Amino acid sequence: MIASYKGGTLTCQDMQQGARLFFRGTVFLSDADSVRKYVERIVSRTLLVTRAKSEGLERLPKVKQQIAIKLQDKLAALVYQKEVQDKVSVSDAEVKQYYQRNTRNSPSLPRPMST
Repeated sequence: MIASYKGGTLTCQDMQQGARLFFRGTVFLSDADSVRKYVERIVSRTLLVTRAKSEGLERLPKVKQQIAIKLQDKLAALVYQKEVQDKVSVSDAEVKQYYQRNTRNSPSLPRPMST
């Protein structure tokens, strides 16, 4: 347990989950003030979610629809990662070769700088 507050506690797992939600996985807690603000943000969000659930907001049709869309997005991303990203590997040499072959024909690729 990292912290306790009226209504719950904050664990290391909560901190890690918060990092994924708020900061896309990267958190720099360089001083006590940064840690305090980060903990306050996670506790505040947790309390808001708890209140929303107690009011039954997750059962509203609009919210259910948004949850379904997020779930579909996540499932598609997981399959894409498993079937494409985890199986495809492109070397630096292949990227360089592609770039050299396509620079002249593609207006979207930046031209190499001459030295």
